[in-house]
Amino acid sequence: RTEGFARARVVVPMSAEDADEDLYADLVGESGGAGDTVIRTQNAALKQRVREQDEALQKLAKQLRDSEALVASLRAENETLERNISCLYRTAVLEIARKDKLLAK
Repeated sequence: RTEGFARARVVVPMSAEDADEDLYADLVGESGGAGDTVIRTQNAALKQRVREQDEALQKLAKQLRDSEALVASLRAENETLERNISCLYRTAVLEIARKDKLLAK
């Protein structure tokens, strides 16, 4: 039974040369070569992607500002309309009461 016990992890040691080769395998040597070209290409692609993401971010920020301005405008308009309808209702109630008094005479 192995319930409740952690399994041991087996680590296979590497020789010093293998470790150095693996550790620095993706770095470019002093002479440059194909690795240098790959890095420059990746760098250019990443810079382009950053530019595109910045443009998208600016576009979304503008949309957010525009939406917030629209919401503020609609809120103000809604408050005005609520006040107006309330005033109209009170006026109508008073007018009906006035007419009822007139008819009662």
